Amino acid sequence: MDTMKERFTTPLSRRAMSPRLHAIRDHMRHDIGLALFPALAHHLDIYAAIWALLRESMIAGPGTRVDKEIVAAAVSMANRCSYCIAAHTTFLHAVSRHDVADAIWNDEPPRDRHHADLIRWAKDSARHATPPPFTLDDAPGIIGTAVTFHFVNRMVSSLMDENLLPGGLQRSRTVRRVAGGALGSTAKRHHQPGTAISHLGPARSPLAPAWSGTGPISEAYRALSAATRADDLLSPQAHQLIRGTVADLAGTRPSQGDWAEPILADLAPQERTAARIALLTATTGHHLTDDHIRQWRNGHTDADLVRLAATGAMVTVEPIAAALSTR
Repeated sequence: MDTMKERFTTPLSRRAMSPRLHAIRDHMRHDIGLALFPALAHHLDIYAAIWALLRESMIAGPGTRVDKEIVAAAVSMANRCSYCIAAHTTFLHAVSRHDVADAIWNDEPPRDRHHADLIRWAKDSARHATPPPFTLDDAPGIIGTAVTFHFVNRMVSSLMDENLLPGGLQRSRTVRRVAGGALGSTAKRHHQPGTAISHLGPARSPLAPAWSGTGPISEAYRALSAATRADDLLSPQAHQLIRGTVADLAGTRPSQGDWAEPILADLAPQERTAARIALLTATTGHHLTDDHIRQWRNGHTDADLVRLAATGAMVTVEPIAAALSTR
């Protein structure tokens, strides 16, 4: 069961996939039942790192799978990522929590107070405004899941189609429940921590947030942080402008498609085309268009596009990850 259409990148044929990519995709299918995020596969270090962070926090990390699926779905609601909302309510059906899946899909409070508190915390996690409703022991898995999906939501909204299933079939509760049933045995299986680390590239950022501990979640985060550097694609001036704009927006989402143009106007033309992609990925990825990508391309590869978008996503994600705490 492989889903997700790529918006701006050319899908890789199986013959074009490296042994490392095949290994990552096989690991995904074994642990969650499908291969994820095909557009990100054009940059293997980023693909490996986000898979490792997702797997080691949400699938194999501390905390219940139900709690972490709730967090993934609620973060996705806050970020308006239709694909991820559908995916993680489907996984809640897979672990037989149909009541919570339906409540989240309908944007209604679940009956269980703990689940309601988790949803509130996850939706507020970009503003770190709500005390964490989980134990210190569970923090690496639950906070790691929230941080993972702040990154994933931005990449999916920018580079991939919003439909989980062809024709928008995920809008049907019956279809979501049936799809969840097909994933049930995989979702309920025990998963050994640490097995995604072997896929990572060699680069690591020196530091990780305190909540991530010292094990595989921390290592996956440091690998993602290192893989998403794009100093050759984005000038220091453009990077500083994006950071300042993201900070000024403070989590708000401009509704007009051309909102970024006055902000980018003082950059040189080629700087502007790159900064536009990174800034829109950081904030309103669904506003990216074919014209935006075409204006920037100028010989750049699909791997370059993934890295540039990921740099933008991390401009938003790193302050969130740094500010979240267990208190």
